[in-house]
Amino acid sequence: MDTTSYSYLVSSDFDEAVALKESGLFSEAAWVARGAVKKKGGTPCFFSLLADCSLAMGHIEAAAKYATRSGMKETCHFAGVSVPKTTVGSVFIGGTGRSGTSLLRRALNSNPDVASVPGETKCINDERFRLAPHWFHGLPSGSREQGVKDLKRLWRERFYCYVHPHKASLKDNQLRGFCLWLDREAMEAELSRLDELVRATSLHEVEAIWGGLYAALFRHRSQAQGKSHWVEKTPRNSFFAEYLYSIIPDMRLINMVRDGRDVALSMQNVAWGEKDYVKALDWWAEEMRETMRVVDSLPESAVLTVRYEDLVTEPNAVMAGIADFIGATPSHDLDIFASSVGRWKDEMPTEAQEHAVTRHGELLERLGYVATVSAHRIVAPTSVPRIDFDMKKRNDGTRYMTDLVLPLHAVLKCVTMREVGQGGEPCFFLRHDVDDDMDAALQMALLEKGHGIRASYFLLPPSPTQGKTNYYGTIDENGLRPNQTVIDQARQLIEWGHEVGLHNNIAELAVYLKRTVAEVLAEQVEFFASHGIKLVGSAAHGGPFFHENGFVSFEIFAEAGVKPGFERGRTIEVDGQVLKLHTLSQADYGFAFEAYSLPYEIGLNDSNGMWGGKLVRHSPHPELNELKGERYLSAFREMVATAHPKSGVQTLQVLVHPEHWGIC
Repeated sequence: MDTTSYSYLVSSDFDEAVALKESGLFSEAAWVARGAVKKKGGTPCFFSLLADCSLAMGHIEAAAKYATRSGMKETCHFAGVSVPKTTVGSVFIGGTGRSGTSLLRRALNSNPDVASVPGETKCINDERFRLAPHWFHGLPSGSREQGVKDLKRLWRERFYCYVHPHKASLKDNQLRGFCLWLDREAMEAELSRLDELVRATSLHEVEAIWGGLYAALFRHRSQAQGKSHWVEKTPRNSFFAEYLYSIIPDMRLINMVRDGRDVALSMQNVAWGEKDYVKALDWWAEEMRETMRVVDSLPESAVLTVRYEDLVTEPNAVMAGIADFIGATPSHDLDIFASSVGRWKDEMPTEAQEHAVTRHGELLERLGYVATVSAHRIVAPTSVPRIDFDMKKRNDGTRYMTDLVLPLHAVLKCVTMREVGQGGEPCFFLRHDVDDDMDAALQMALLEKGHGIRASYFLLPPSPTQGKTNYYGTIDENGLRPNQTVIDQARQLIEWGHEVGLHNNIAELAVYLKRTVAEVLAEQVEFFASHGIKLVGSAAHGGPFFHENGFVSFEIFAEAGVKPGFERGRTIEVDGQVLKLHTLSQADYGFAFEAYSLPYEIGLNDSNGMWGGKLVRHSPHPELNELKGERYLSAFREMVATAHPKSGVQTLQVLVHPEHWGIC
């Protein structure tokens, strides 16, 4: 699919728009008219035609706004038609990257009426998604039932990943799916909306059905939190705003803009994007110009443009204006600081500043920025290897496969933890303790799957002392309530060839819930088993509770080790509750192992965001964590190279926490 297959999406011919309108093809006519506004600028005749088409499609508020821009009197054009004050719940955030879209989403999420959709779904980035209504409308009647099946399949792909894995690069296949707030059953129920497409006779009807499904899936997020509005943030929502508007005409888009010089500066601190200041400025300008053309073609009721600088310097006033725009309570609970405003004046090289003024000064001024150059000269830094930028986060996700897993896999067999000790070959195994971010874990699992790597993932229930809600579930007055979504996530891990276990903090939960360790553990094992998922083993979780009370979480098992300096089978008392250690049998719960009891002679871990373990201590560079840039990467590679059978390595454990890696 591409836009050239649908002439009305690329046309700006006013006569064609008029002909389409007179033929009753109102959506097609509106597409052409908006194209004319983008290409030729707004004129009364274009806006008048858009008002007529909007009215014919029942978009009363938009029709009134277009009529005002055309100069016609609403009382004549809309005689007898009331224009209600719309209080919609469909909110999108867009803008260029590094323009404050994430900050605004967090601020809106603190509003009592607004629920933030986690991650970035990025559906709008996919051309198949944008063009789906147009593709379907062009199908012959005999192909429509199959077309509905194809569209349902497209949505199912989005349950876990926003782009199809075979089209994704190492950095670009981030998991931002609907699985983060929706279970499969609910999604399947909503997909039945697409069955109505078979009977749709106009493009307008097809777009309405497609957009209705889009909004309904997001609405599950707001309904689950008892809120009236949902907000989804994907930066390119603004760039492709007319596609969103065509399927959800009562949507509200908040278009974030920021001084391009600060955007270019901010891009130095992330793994993606241009690091050359001039190229970064040109990228920003190109994105902004096209976005402004799109925004200008939409009714004023659909889009509110907000400057990042205004948001951080006058947050209360700006958030009140946004609340009024989307029809929400004017309230937010987020500390917003202005420390990143105007950094370019002191940090951007003078040559880049001059380029910004010469090439993009008019655009800067149109957005309300001063197109000047700092009085003092700033010299560009000497050339820095690109790797310095990739290693801003030392454990950048692009390095996970290329500099860690694949070199190990070249000399050692990769096994799962359940397979450790079953063969005589030198091997390594990947242990992933999923403490906080299941999204990052799924991303890591997908990378591994693509290279034929299998790993062991350990899922952590929420902690009474460190946060009573996480991806796994919620602790409330009724006990621990696991999320249904964790079942889908665990099932996906298994489908990709990995194994799933329990990241064990059961003793802490038992004390808080005033129940026995055996009861709480059995409930969690049964929860997964009832959905056909077998937890293969456990991996002890640390944390303040265990440190303060002098035992290790694996000591609940008879087969497990003993904390150094203490006795096996000892009894401890915590908050009036007696715990007898080393009493439960792993076999009774179907566990094949406890991670700390597995036979391996050397380990590597990224606990606390730093490299540790015997492999680091015995490497040529035990000071690895103190190094930077090229020196760090070179030392890291040398360390990995020592994990070789020729060096005596037989079994290597690699403990990796997915949230420490720059994958999501």
